[in-house]
Amino acid sequence: MNEPLAVWIVGLLLVTWNLLLLWSKTRKQIDALERNVALALSKGYARLRAKNINVSYLNDLADRHAHHFEIGTPIFEMYFLTVVFLGFFLFRTFYDIVVYDWISYDFLRDQARIQENLERVKFRNESSTMTSLSRELEIPRWMSGLAMAAPIFGMVAFVIMVIHVGVYVLKCKEEKLAAEKNAANSEADINMLDRRATVLSTKKCGVITQFDPSDELVYKMTLDDGEQNWFKAESISIILEDVNPWRVGHREDLVLLVILMPGIFIFMAMRAEIRVLQVMTCSTFRSGEVWEDFEPLLMGTYSADLDCAAGFQYLVVYAFARLCASCFSLERMSKYVELQLAKLTNQVKELEKQVQELKAEAQSSHLNMGSQNSTAVKAAVELQKQLVKASEEHTSGLQRAGLLGVWFFICVGIVRSIIGIGAAVESEFYGGSGVFSRNEGLAKLICVVATALCIVNMILILKMADIRHPAALGEKAALKFMAARVLLMIGDGQPVAIITMSHLFGWGFSSYQAKLLHVSLLMLECLGVVIFNFFAWSQKVYTQLEYNNQNHEQEAESGTAGRGWRLLTVVREMPLLVLHTVVAPSALLVVAVVMGYPPNGVQEPRPTSKGAMFLLDTVFRTVGPLLPFLLLAAHHWHLPMQRLIDSNRLSAEHGISYLPSNWLAALAILWLLMLTARLSGFIVAKPLNHYFSDHIFLITCVASMLQMQLVIAHGAWPGKSGTWKDKAAASAIIAAAWLLLLFLFVEAFQTTRYYHTQGAVWAAMVTGLLLFHSVFLLPWLRAVGAGVLGQMKAREPLL
Repeated sequence: MNEPLAVWIVGLLLVTWNLLLLWSKTRKQIDALERNVALALSKGYARLRAKNINVSYLNDLADRHAHHFEIGTPIFEMYFLTVVFLGFFLFRTFYDIVVYDWISYDFLRDQARIQENLERVKFRNESSTMTSLSRELEIPRWMSGLAMAAPIFGMVAFVIMVIHVGVYVLKCKEEKLAAEKNAANSEADINMLDRRATVLSTKKCGVITQFDPSDELVYKMTLDDGEQNWFKAESISIILEDVNPWRVGHREDLVLLVILMPGIFIFMAMRAEIRVLQVMTCSTFRSGEVWEDFEPLLMGTYSADLDCAAGFQYLVVYAFARLCASCFSLERMSKYVELQLAKLTNQVKELEKQVQELKAEAQSSHLNMGSQNSTAVKAAVELQKQLVKASEEHTSGLQRAGLLGVWFFICVGIVRSIIGIGAAVESEFYGGSGVFSRNEGLAKLICVVATALCIVNMILILKMADIRHPAALGEKAALKFMAARVLLMIGDGQPVAIITMSHLFGWGFSSYQAKLLHVSLLMLECLGVVIFNFFAWSQKVYTQLEYNNQNHEQEAESGTAGRGWRLLTVVREMPLLVLHTVVAPSALLVVAVVMGYPPNGVQEPRPTSKGAMFLLDTVFRTVGPLLPFLLLAAHHWHLPMQRLIDSNRLSAEHGISYLPSNWLAALAILWLLMLTARLSGFIVAKPLNHYFSDHIFLITCVASMLQMQLVIAHGAWPGKSGTWKDKAAASAIIAAAWLLLLFLFVEAFQTTRYYHTQGAVWAAMVTGLLLFHSVFLLPWLRAVGAGVLGQMKAREPLL
């Protein structure tokens, strides 16, 4: 029970800290402390540089990102502390899995040790025996592979989630700094929302509550005396506050809660997997203990872990409700009336000026006109007040009645979590006979019904025009919460679906096997959720209006940097590069596999002699994944990328924002990610060699790495202006890459002819090519092609 309790305590502490930050005095003190931390960091970095402590990559990293911390740091912000605590818990849990399950039990393949543990189990009831439980506790080979690989996917998902949080917060920070600059220049900016300002004509102060760039009256302010009105950007002065730019607004806090939610699921699912594996392997069964005390304790903790994750899921639904509630209003209609009111008021003022200048005989007619306009103004004012009142009633009604299913789900979910944790405590200390245990099944049933109502409610609400308006969540509002709805359904629906399908299809899963399968799949599904969120929440909430500005349109049209070049553009402009680095190696690998088919269709006996082929196979199995890194080191030594950049053969930036700017460092990181994916596939496929060839999967991984090396060696070819040494170095690198590829083709031929079935070979081949080409090779081709083409365009003469 220690991990759910620790998570709840840390969660309550973080919520308390966030509430303290809402207090203005605490906020000012924390902002001052963060500025002092930033100042101390900058001074420390200056001292290191003064002592000539130079590490090229670290210096490059510091130079690129030091400006982000010039006037503040995020170390005391809610999202940063959440990531730190969650990362600590998650890496500590992953360490336990590596040490106890991967190493001690050889990825759960040490059946002799597991059987020895099972034989030590004692029962309080003498009629019970371990034989009756051995079938329920058995871990099939495919399930053990999935369970051991799932934490890797969970860690990858966590890393992507942290990158997403960093990118999102950094974008908010940059927009805030740009807004400060615009405020100093009296320019309109949506980031001025919730900022205090002074009306220049009346010297009244207030808060900016609305932004509309489609009209000259861009800001709506609520003044301190209660008056509300629209103003031009140049007619108000923003009160510049000395605040930390890393501080995010209330809406961004809610969005970050949605982004961070899968991290809680990953951690608690990983902890739950440890608990169910402790039961199925009896790895922590102590002498003198009995099964009736051992099993309820661990399975109760398993349930508490998942109930804890579900509890944080309800916070995400709450964030959804608050974000939607902020969009319910009749502000657009009210704004139209207010604009008309402002125009009428201006007309009246103009007429009064004319009245003073005209002759006495014309004054009466103009006064009558002014009187008519004054009447129209009064009517418009009255209509505007009625609209404001109607908007408040509209917002209040939709918040309460329109989101009734969501509020019902949150209340039921909280009660269900309390009951689940109470049942786990009763199971541990009272044998599962308390009031919580008796009502746990009913609570889960009610929660399933509430989940269905919540999902339907979310679907209907997200179809409303108020929500899909560009000034709210945008046209793709439904997609932003798609992942949250998926986790809502998976949390309670997947265990039931596994048991039901097991009965229907005769799989015969025991309750322990179903629980292990559920948490293993949950980590894989969280990876999909994180990736989906990365693209769905790529823009800050309420920033869609900024894309109407001319700067964004020009940026979209120019498309000259990094990601602006589409892959098809690279293919069209550089067909030889694509044929040489992508098409030819992949086609030859397929040819090698086809040629490896046994002549008579029957698998040939494996060669017994330890000749050249055996030696090559041994070398590949031992150091094969490291060979591309040796080639990368040779490239860095003999043909430094900076030389190509200085000679205008390649752009200085590759345009992949989440990687270091150094081309070779970025390539090395991508290769490490590829090897991580290959290791996950190896763990899953090792028990299933008859269906999936782990050796072919490794070959596709290493071949894709070499192809990426070819892309950069060919794409940044020194050309006519390059020296003969650079050309010789590039030629040697290309030749070495093709020599290693030839070695891989021979390995693929050998594997197909002597070792694995055709079905296993093709399953691994197709999976490897799709994974490593689509996720790594093709994006790298686009980045290199963009860097080369960008420099080619820059070298073109103007006439």
